[in-house]
Amino acid sequence: MGIPHATTTSDIYNGYFIPKGVVVIANTWAMTHDAQKYPNPDEFKPERFLHEDGSLTSDTMPLGFGWGRRICVGQHLAEAALWIAITSFLATFSIQKILDEHGEEIPVVPKFSTGLIIHPETFPCRIVPRFKDASVERLTQLTGLDPFESVT
Repeated sequence: MGIPHATTTSDIYNGYFIPKGVVVIANTWAMTHDAQKYPNPDEFKPERFLHEDGSLTSDTMPLGFGWGRRICVGQHLAEAALWIAITSFLATFSIQKILDEHGEEIPVVPKFSTGLIIHPETFPCRIVPRFKDASVERLTQLTGLDPFESVT
């Protein structure tokens, strides 16, 4: 659910009368789970945002930044910074499933928290450098990450 807001004037929306001063909470969960736009909306399917040739679609979900006259002014900076961080990480490292004692991959079972703010639970994985001859110093330089910091 979104952040509660109060109406400043009475309004009629889609035939519904909304009186002045009433608390309105936008259902952002429903906005991001539109089964007509995204078949099987509860499934993790990042490929739904890719064209056949692998390029990104123009479909975005800026709901985390709000909307209307109070939309976050830092949205574009945040998106650009996040894009740079993710692409730099993925260009340098590969995220792989952990291996069991026989060297077989252990499948990842997606688990999510419950409550007001839902997020993926932690899961075991291996973060492997994409370049076999990369030193810790070189990877630190490429990514700007400190390899000795705890990451959660």
